[in-house]
Amino acid sequence: MKKILVIVPLALLIVYWVARSGEVDFTLTNVGDKALRGVVVEVTGRSYTLGDLSPGSSKMVTLNAASDSHIELRFSNGRHLTIDCYFGATSGGSIRAKVTSQAVVAVEDEIS
Repeated sequence: MKKILVIVPLALLIVYWVARSGEVDFTLTNVGDKALRGVVVEVTGRSYTLGDLSPGSSKMVTLNAASDSHIELRFSNGRHLTIDCYFGATSGGSIRAKVTSQAVVAVEDEIS
């Protein structure tokens, strides 16, 4: 009985990890003094609408790229920024980016 009590939680943990494989949590923080309007996050094969980010605010989205990818940010005014990162369709982990309306200020990633 004790073996079952150990095996079942371990199996559930493995199922959770496999299900999360290919998902990257992306957090975008506006460190500028102007709002970011109509933010769309683009990766290979998919896009995610974040909407507006006021100065000092953050939003998180879980990304699933169709294949190897980096991150592009597009704004309603036509500007775009490239986040200097790389992840594959089976990667997991997190990426955090700090941006202004004009530039990428910092990028941190923990990708596996």
